[in-house]
Formats: sequence, C-alpha cells, structure tokens
Amino acid sequence: MQAPVGPRVQAPVVPVPLVPVPVAPVAAVLSSSGSARAAQDTARAPIYIPRMQQKIITDVLREAVRIEGSSQALASRLHAPETTLGRWVSGRAQMPLRAFLAVLELVMREEARAAVPADADSAARNAEPLVFRLGPLTARCARCDGTAFAANGAALRRTSRLRCIDCGEAVVHGDLLAQLARDAVHQTRASSARTRRAMNAARESTEHAQRRLNEVRLRLERRDEG
Repeated sequence: MQAPVGPRVQAPVVPVPLVPVPVAPVAAVLSSSGSARAAQDTARAPIYIPRMQQKIITDVLREAVRIEGSSQALASRLHAPETTLGRWVSGRAQMPLRAFLAVLELVMREEARAAVPADADSAARNAEPLVFRLGPLTARCARCDGTAFAANGAALRRTSRLRCIDCGEAVVHGDLLAQLARDAVHQTRASSARTRRAMNAARESTEHAQRRLNEVRLRLERRDEG
C-alpha cells in the first residue's frame, strides 16, 4: 500500500572542505536497530513513496550507476535483474530498504575515497537551510527533532557533515537519508497495520449484523409455523 509521502533563514556562503567519514557496513546498521529477525524483515521491506516524491532515492541510484559504470554492473552488485533496477531508477517500482542502504553506502564510500572538489554553484545553493523530505516524512534531528540543517555553504555530498540549525547537532547527510528511508518503511508498516485493524473491525461488524439478521429471520419463521 502506498503512503502519500520525503530550507528557512538566509545564511552566508562559507565554503567548507568535505571531511571523509567512515561508513558503517549495512549489516551493522541493520543489526543495531533491534533483533536480527526484525532487522532482516525491515531490510526486505520496500520503501513505499509516490513516484514524484522519490527524488532522494532515484538521485542516489543514478549516482551509483555512474560509479559502477553501467546499470548492468550495479544490478549485478545488488543481485537484482537489470530491468528491476531500471524501474527503481525511474521510480516505477518500490525499492527494498536493504538495497537502498547498500547503494547509499557505495556512494558514500566513493565520495570519501575520491574527495570530490566542491562545486561553487552547488555550494551557493546549499548556503540556505536544507530540509529533506521523503513523501510525507521529513528528516529530523535526533537530538531536538528539528527539521532544518545547514551545510555551511559547502557543496552537498552524501558524506557532507551537516548541523541542525536549531541545536547545532552534527550529522552526516547520508546517515540522515538512511534514517529517513527506515522511517518510511516503519510508517508504511504502521499504516498497513491500521488498515488491517479497520478492515477486521468492519468484517466483524458485518458478521455480527448478519448473525442478528439470521436470528430475527429464524424467530419470524418459527412464529409463522406456530
């Protein structure tokens, strides 16, 4: 089931060099969120986001295709059919969380290795506060729940160190995106659970009404026979 699903004051442009950061293996990221079984279930779950609101996901995928040299090479790395990868890239199919985290890790490792120089135009755009949305969800600061982040004028990479504008807490851009994707999966599950409960309640109500109707019909038949 699809959930309808994802900057404020001006800040001076102060170019800051990128600092390569260590990227935790996907397995470690998953295992840290709970039991192994729960982590595996979450990793297999697709990220349900309307096609027009999947830009965060598709941008990471396109960058990964560039790094690998072709969509065929990336598909092989992810152990997925190339046609399926094509649907993920175009937003025509939902991508499993585990695959997205693996692709995000690939992009972050390449950025840290290559130390790509800052792009002046990108740096100017990112001088303003940044808000990251995935469908109806907005990335939030783990410390204060703020939703606006600053890149201090540096070109935005997945390895960029951002800071929360409200409390100053530091966070890596890629980690923020990974948490946003996990939140999208959890929200989808919660929404599906609510829908199942509502459907079960409606079915029970219908069955109860049918039983009452049968009882009334039976009493009427007995009365007529008597």
